[in-house]
Amino acid sequence: MDLILIPIWIILFSGLITFCPSAEADLILDPSQAGSKDKLKSGLKKKMDSIKKVETKMERKWFDHADHNLVEIRYFNQASDKSPAVKYEIKSKAFIDFFKKKISSIPAEGEMMISFAPTVQLTEVIFTNTEKRVSDTVEFYDGRAKTPATSFHMNSSNFETQTKEILEGLTKPEFSKKIAKVDGLELNFKSFSLTYLGLKHTDGAPATVSFTTHRFKVTSLDGKESVELEVVSGQTPPKDKNFTIGGQNFILVSMDQDKQLHPDFFMILQQK
Repeated sequence: MDLILIPIWIILFSGLITFCPSAEADLILDPSQAGSKDKLKSGLKKKMDSIKKVETKMERKWFDHADHNLVEIRYFNQASDKSPAVKYEIKSKAFIDFFKKKISSIPAEGEMMISFAPTVQLTEVIFTNTEKRVSDTVEFYDGRAKTPATSFHMNSSNFETQTKEILEGLTKPEFSKKIAKVDGLELNFKSFSLTYLGLKHTDGAPATVSFTTHRFKVTSLDGKESVELEVVSGQTPPKDKNFTIGGQNFILVSMDQDKQLHPDFFMILQQK
């Protein structure tokens, strides 16, 4: 019977051959059992490639850790900047869970690699579990998410568009822009600052209808004037709230079907 010498690395993955140690670390293979050397190499390569693909697919996830209780948002006008132009630390569990769900809905592997110029806008979102001292970071370049595979999507999905919208609303709050409700987070507009104070559920059943109250506080830039607003929803949709601050009139909008505001977002309009 003819014998073929096969390197040991091939045998370790084949599951077909009995190991026979030798000084030269070669193995003896019966050709009738596994075929030719080239055929075996080809088969093992396909098998290993298949295993790598499965492992890669399993590893592609946005978050390696759980129970995050802090999210830090850092916005840089340019990726090359050393210090962020805007920086927030958010401890609202409701927002953290809401935002993680949006990000997790984006496919974790993109179709293309992109090399951005140092002038591109960069937003870093760092989710941290402060008790275990572990964190997960997601980067957005011009609003495009860098996936765990370090690639980008050719076309933005609805969820990627939504995450971009959330980040732009928080880092660059402007009139007529959709903005996420984040408990205790102070946002600076051109004419005032606004803080969402949270919500309260009132259960009136069975005697009366249950309803939810969302509370906001608006403060003038000099800090001398402030007004608190309450937006109630329940049996009827939330209504717009008019307010005046610094001698200017504005509208707090909580319901807009086109922009899909209620219940997680709001918008400020300036009256002329």
